[in-house]
Amino acid sequence: MLVNNRKLLIINVVFLILFLIYHIWILPAFDVGNRSLNLNCLDVLSAYSPEYVNKLFNALGQDGLNRYKSFILIDFTYIVVYGILLTALLKLILNNSGRLGNYLKFGIWLPAILILSDIVENINTLILIHYFPEIDAGYVGFASLTTSFKWFAASGVIGCIICLIFYSAMRFLFWKFKVK
Repeated sequence: MLVNNRKLLIINVVFLILFLIYHIWILPAFDVGNRSLNLNCLDVLSAYSPEYVNKLFNALGQDGLNRYKSFILIDFTYIVVYGILLTALLKLILNNSGRLGNYLKFGIWLPAILILSDIVENINTLILIHYFPEIDAGYVGFASLTTSFKWFAASGVIGCIICLIFYSAMRFLFWKFKVK
């Protein structure tokens, strides 16, 4: 294993541990969703309407909205964690994918699209909170669109990682069991 791959492997392990800490403890501690009313924070939805935003924000009240702002600030740090994790993971896989990895080296930028869309989504949510209760329906549509795009980008990045892992595994097996 090359030194570069060892560094990438260490980065992946460290940021995977941080990623798990966020999912197990930090993000649930700041979650503002209301399960009894079947209301989730806007980040986890694929799309939402002005009515949903008003219903959620009214259910949260001012204290809940302040907590939601804290959740979004925590989410900004989470974006850094998963961004580094996905980039390092893609780099590690591409480094070990042979010629295909060389052809697809631009794929290292895929997480950047996800990161930017998540940042824009968080900014939009902060704007919606700031202007509540007088939220423009057109702006809610734009914010919902950015959330949908974030999930589309996340699906694309994860899909690419899965395909590259499958390709790398098949490549390894092909070379391991190659008949001479």
